[in-house]
Amino acid sequence: MKGAIVTGGSSGIGAAVCVELAKRNFRVFILGRNESAMRDLVTKCETSGGKAGYGVGDVGDETDTTRLYTEAKTFLEATPDVLVLSAGIGRFGNIGEVPMKDFDDTYRANVRGVFLWLNKVVPDMRERNSGRIVAVSSIVGMPGMAKPTASVYSSTKAAVQAIFSSLRMELKGTQIKAGTISPGMAKMLTPEDVAEGVMSFVEQSETMNTDNVVLLPQNM
Repeated sequence: MKGAIVTGGSSGIGAAVCVELAKRNFRVFILGRNESAMRDLVTKCETSGGKAGYGVGDVGDETDTTRLYTEAKTFLEATPDVLVLSAGIGRFGNIGEVPMKDFDDTYRANVRGVFLWLNKVVPDMRERNSGRIVAVSSIVGMPGMAKPTASVYSSTKAAVQAIFSSLRMELKGTQIKAGTISPGMAKMLTPEDVAEGVMSFVEQSETMNTDNVVLLPQNM
């Protein structure tokens, strides 16, 4: 049974990804802050055909990340085959009106949290020379796609795209695949839609190396 770690798994896209992985007979370790929601999700995942466990903590905290990764490997009984980075927050407002706490909190979750988990997991995947890593980004993080009031959120997603561009170059010649999923028009896409996009990345063939999957609604 393959193993996966999903950050931000207690709700939304992360929760939908956990269920889809469970349907594919994965052992899933769910990371989040809402323990009650994760307990319910464990039941849903196991009903769907997989195995699931969870850990409570802050993705942007290095001590929590170290502890949670140890817990995850114990539950999975191995280095994860898949890492899905879906934890994140969105704070919006015109420049000059956004509190600096909102700026710091958004970068902590959306950028620091991604980097911390990559920092922990990539060396283990390198040692095994296999793995799939996917981050849930956004179309507003792509060049020319930022929106008014989204300067903070857009810049965090642009940072994630840059991190993964570097990571992909670092992983050249290995059997580890890393990329991003960039939903657009989030109000018109469901978490299940995005989870399906994540699965297309997880299940790509050995001869493919997907970089960035852009998801748009059918009727724009």
